Amino acid sequence: MRRYFLFIALLFGCMISMSAQQRTRGFEPQIKVGFDLGVDGFKNNSAGLELLAGYRFNEYTRIGLGTGVSYNYLVYEQNMFGDDYKESAMQIPVFVNGKFNFISHGISPYFGIDLGYAFFFACSDYAKENDLGFYFKPALGVDFPLDIGTLFLEFGYKYQTRDWFEDNSNYSQITFSIGYTF
Repeated sequence: MRRYFLFIALLFGCMISMSAQQRTRGFEPQIKVGFDLGVDGFKNNSAGLELLAGYRFNEYTRIGLGTGVSYNYLVYEQNMFGDDYKESAMQIPVFVNGKFNFISHGISPYFGIDLGYAFFFACSDYAKENDLGFYFKPALGVDFPLDIGTLFLEFGYKYQTRDWFEDNSNYSQITFSIGYTF
C-alpha cells in the first residue's frame, strides 16, 4: 500500500513540476511524425515527417514555416463495379503554421492550422497524372512539457486540392501526429 502512495506522490510532484514551466519568446523548432487516413471516396492514406521552424511571440501564440516528406498510398476507384486501383507517391508540403495555446504553462491544449502547397512526386505512370496544390489542415492538440522541450499529440483534418486526369479530385484526411518541440 505504501508503494501506491509513493507512486501517486511522485506522479503528483512531476505534474506540479511540469505545470511550473512557462513558454518563452523566441525560436521554437519542432519535429512531427504523422499518419493521415483518407475519409472520402479517394481513400488516400499517408505517413510522413514534418519539420517546422517557428517563432513564439508570447505564451499563447507561435507562427512558423514548415516542410516535410510524406509517403502516400493512393486508392483510385477504377471501374463501375467498385474495383480499386492502388498507386504510391511522395508528397512534399511547404506550409505556414499557426499555433494558439489555451493555457500559458503546464499541460496545455492548443489549436493549430497549416496553410500550404503540396508538391507531388509519382512512383508510377498512373499516378503521374496527379497535380496537387493548396491544402489546409486545422488541428487540436495537447502539449506535455518535459524537462527539456515539449512532447505533443495532435488530431486534425486535412483538405487537399488535386487535379487528376483533368478532373477536380480534391480529397480529405483525418490526421494523427506525435511530435517534439525543442
